[in-house]
Amino acid sequence: MGQDLRTRADAWTNKRLRLQRTMRTSAVLTLAVGTVALWQLLNGTDTRWLPLLLLGGAGVLALFLSMMAYANTTLVAMYFDAVRTLAEAPEELDLVTGTIEAVERLQMPYIGAVAQVTLSVADQSVRYYCPSKLLVGLRQQDRVRFYTHDLFAIRTEAVVQVPDTDVSAS
Repeated sequence: MGQDLRTRADAWTNKRLRLQRTMRTSAVLTLAVGTVALWQLLNGTDTRWLPLLLLGGAGVLALFLSMMAYANTTLVAMYFDAVRTLAEAPEELDLVTGTIEAVERLQMPYIGAVAQVTLSVADQSVRYYCPSKLLVGLRQQDRVRFYTHDLFAIRTEAVVQVPDTDVSAS
């Protein structure tokens, strides 16, 4: 199982890096075409506008589509990286304790149903994504402990509330 997690995490990280290169390339292409078009306009030179517009449009379209894909791929890569960290080096996970403020159910590509949980931690709201199955038995206003990596809570524990007792009465 550890090798499968490592392979998946590496595959999604590589997809994210490829999309990052695609975004950079399309941004440079769009900038180059825009610079050439501006130069041609300022110099008053005869220009074939159709190829410039087609190249510029292709660059903008590629940039837009790769940015959308990059957002989803980054979340999936973070998820698999968090799962790998839990399996290989759980001591590297961050511990966050807070009160559940809100829970929204989301459907993510390649991961499935996840919950976006808003925690109140030291009077600040913090959001994490976690698999819905980790929230079974927890309710809003429950105090929980999340083991997190990046934006994902990969392990949860309910914090047992000890009732206040007056120790001075004894």
